[in-house]
Amino acid sequence: MTDAVLSLPISVSLLIGTIGIHKLMSQVNADNQLLSILSQFDPLTNCLSRTETLYQLSNEIKRSLRTKKSFAVLELDIDHFKIINDQHGHNIGDEVLHSLAAFIKSLLRSNDHFGRVGGEEFVIILPDTDEQQARIIADRIREQVERKDGYSQSSAKPIKLTISVGICVAELAESNANIDDLGKALIKQADKAMYKAKNNGRNQISL
Repeated sequence: MTDAVLSLPISVSLLIGTIGIHKLMSQVNADNQLLSILSQFDPLTNCLSRTETLYQLSNEIKRSLRTKKSFAVLELDIDHFKIINDQHGHNIGDEVLHSLAAFIKSLLRSNDHFGRVGGEEFVIILPDTDEQQARIIADRIREQVERKDGYSQSSAKPIKLTISVGICVAELAESNANIDDLGKALIKQADKAMYKAKNNGRNQISL
């Protein structure tokens, strides 16, 4: 009888403990999932983070190798962004980055990938895109960015922007190369093209 009486509170305690552990584990899993989601996005612009951008680029390389379809990588950089920070302050600069990112995202297709890879540098991955299409898309983005009035609600005067865009079109045959190395090579080519656009006078695209 004594054993039966003692076993009841012990069983209840064990049950409560088990429920508590399940709740704790569920919370840990939820927190980990939240951290994973947050790590995919740049906190300032809500674009993809650099890590997630490179991950999506790896996926696109794999898909291109399977389908034999070309895709394009654009790297864009805000022209003379340092002047904005110097004249208006970094808070306004951050607002400009956020506003520009939202505007560019509105110009992209649903299957495009858009990420921030540096201070004022962004990468766009355009699936199923050839050279002619990449040029048209890049120049349309450049033109729309230039035409837009005001990238900050807080600045006393409207802030205008221009961007320089580098284009790398990938037409991949079968390859035994490391996927990450291929991704880095494509980013490097887009980066070289972007600096070529800057050296040629800015506010233009370069392949």
